[in-house]
Amino acid sequence: AMGRTPGAVALRLSNFASLDPELKARGIVGMTGISEAGREVWDEYYGKWEALAEHALADAAPAPEAAAPEGARGATEVVREVAMRRGQGFFRAAVLAAYDQMIENNLRRIEILEEMAQVLYREWFVNFRFPGHEDVALLDSPFGPIPDGWALRKVVELAGGNEGVVGGPFGSKLGRKDYVEAGVPVIRGTNLNGALGWNDDEFVFVSRDPFGELRGNAATRGDIIVTQRGTLGQVGLVPSAAPWPDLVVSQSQMRIRVDPGPSTTLFVFHSLRWPSTNQRLVDYAMSAGVPHINLGILRDFKFVVPPLPLAKAFDQLAGPMRRLAENLSAQNANLRSTRDLLLPRLVSGDVDVSELDIETEWLAS
Repeated sequence: AMGRTPGAVALRLSNFASLDPELKARGIVGMTGISEAGREVWDEYYGKWEALAEHALADAAPAPEAAAPEGARGATEVVREVAMRRGQGFFRAAVLAAYDQMIENNLRRIEILEEMAQVLYREWFVNFRFPGHEDVALLDSPFGPIPDGWALRKVVELAGGNEGVVGGPFGSKLGRKDYVEAGVPVIRGTNLNGALGWNDDEFVFVSRDPFGELRGNAATRGDIIVTQRGTLGQVGLVPSAAPWPDLVVSQSQMRIRVDPGPSTTLFVFHSLRWPSTNQRLVDYAMSAGVPHINLGILRDFKFVVPPLPLAKAFDQLAGPMRRLAENLSAQNANLRSTRDLLLPRLVSGDVDVSELDIETEWLAS
């Protein structure tokens, strides 16, 4: 026997998970705070699974010989009192409900932050009520009146050239056969459907070897991702604190890396997501075969761009909102992971939650 409960073993495995490089590559944190002794065990046996098995077998105590059963003596029925914790189902539900409530509260806060940024964008760049607008004249343009000093700019100009706007790999260079359990994340359409234009719950991965051949299709923190085919109109932004420094776009996505000279990433991101601008981009889709927006269309797509100081002023206000929303989204990912790890232990009864400060007077009735 190990001398440990199943729950203690599960906790130790969660500690070891915090040291596993393959789990870290997938964004799984595990339970931190492992002891020095635990680290020594991990360092000694990681990757040496046969040696670990031999050690475990050598230390295992031999099973005791089974004693011959004795016949029953006396009465064949007895009455016993058994202590039973009441209300465990309620306690389990209360703990899980607390997690769900925290997740829901964060989602609502993310939604409010996103609405605040959109309201700011609308006031400044759609209604032209930006700071100092009273002293700026409106001039005619192909898109209607725009403030003096503003201009129609192509996406390729804002990205500093063709290399700033790239698509996914061609044909057989990236497919299901290349996917592995952990490695470099591949950005697909499913990763752009979150509230912030980002969702890292359904990544697939490629190993570092094929990624070396896909660097021309790479993305990193702060890049804008636009769907080329599939759910047209999706526009995402790789979070500034994404756990992966390197990502790669799939065949159905395109990447924009904004040059800080003419504008800012956050302004371009909000512009491409603004409903009327976004719909205008979708309307350019080629209908032959599967409707799609090719690189040429995206590179030549134009929209109204303010002077750089005004775009930077927008960043100063909307940037903190975005970062807070990204932090809340990361908190939700950790809350979901912890909840899902805790759920089977709550259901099995390995975790006793009866001592929690939860109203229980109803149990006495």
